[in-house]
Amino acid sequence: MTLEKLTSKNWFPITERVPVYAEHLNVVIDEINNMTDGGSEFDTISEKTAGAGVTVDGLKIIDKGIDMSTALTGEFDINLPDNVASALDIKESTNSYLKFTTTNAGEKIVAGKQLQTINGTVADPAIVSTASNSGVFFSSGIAGFSTAGSHYAELTGDGSFQVYTTSSTGGIKSISGEVCPLIPVAAQNEIAINGAIILTNFLTTINSTDGALSLTLANGVVVGQLKKIIFRVDNGDAVVTGNFTGSNTTLTFSDAGEYALLQWNGTEWIALELGSVLNMTHAPVIAGAV
Repeated sequence: MTLEKLTSKNWFPITERVPVYAEHLNVVIDEINNMTDGGSEFDTISEKTAGAGVTVDGLKIIDKGIDMSTALTGEFDINLPDNVASALDIKESTNSYLKFTTTNAGEKIVAGKQLQTINGTVADPAIVSTASNSGVFFSSGIAGFSTAGSHYAELTGDGSFQVYTTSSTGGIKSISGEVCPLIPVAAQNEIAINGAIILTNFLTTINSTDGALSLTLANGVVVGQLKKIIFRVDNGDAVVTGNFTGSNTTLTFSDAGEYALLQWNGTEWIALELGSVLNMTHAPVIAGAV
């Protein structure tokens, strides 16, 4: 007896157990209930031979599992519905482990639990494609992490670790607050007129040949930035205005040879060293407003 014969309109209702071999499926219909006009509903499809499983076009359903090992390339696909918030959700009770969203323009795969790889590698997965977004990103051999694009750090292909920030409070810090010293790589310069001391290099010398100078030092570019200032020629004091140690606002050089080694901590320039290359008793003075 074939399955087609059994499901014809002449065979309903059937409420008893009727084993029927369906040769085109190679299965036994173990229980058939609630046959209605125009169709049928099968409560159970069971193995023809115990332990052999049920095979339908290369998909084998076995006890507590699915075996697709016999399917060839392209023979087995899982097709999800389009434009659905939860097209497929793999759950344990109400706990979602992996959910597929096919919403138009919002397609994504949501991992509801922690992902873990064992000795695995990931090649440019573009978790976040650019440093302008929040999160971890991999792009063109660069690994990094970002906070809303304002600040981000990269480990580049040449082995260098780079930090980018739009704030003078950004930089490299330890958990306990110590900062990593950062030195701009640029040639020294000299200033001999009133104006601003540049921050794009490490060393600036001061020359007051034409008389006393009024200078300014802006806030550091990044936490940890080092700046060194040497009073090279003295023909009048040089007063530098800025944010210095202890909420002070001026740094005054009065004798040739005096120098200041400063480090930006995010809010003020800390005086790491004040001294003189010519006289051990001389040093520039940090003070309040004058």
